[in-house]
Amino acid sequence: MSQSIQLHSVYTTFPVNSFIWIIILYAGFSIPFDPYILKSKVKVFIELYKQKKALENTTNDLKKAVEELKKANQKILEQQKSVIEEERLKVLLQMAGATAHELNQPLMGLLGYIDLIKL
Repeated sequence: MSQSIQLHSVYTTFPVNSFIWIIILYAGFSIPFDPYILKSKVKVFIELYKQKKALENTTNDLKKAVEELKKANQKILEQQKSVIEEERLKVLLQMAGATAHELNQPLMGLLGYIDLIKL
């Protein structure tokens, strides 16, 4: 958020949260200023600056946490794909075994009859 203030007939735009500008603006006015008011405003702006830095740190921490969660999620998805592929192979092997068993039963019967015919 910016604010325009007329100082010596020149418009200057400055950030509201910059306490340095308050000191410069007070120094530029010809009317006397109350040092207690200036001190309290500086304290407020220092506190705002600290809160802004704390918010930036929290934001950075959250961004790192999000990246870690994305990596963990990607790892889980890869493991899930691996498990699905393993299950597909198991089912395929079971089907192949069942098919071999189904083909083996009649063939064994035929081989038994062939052995009887040979006798």
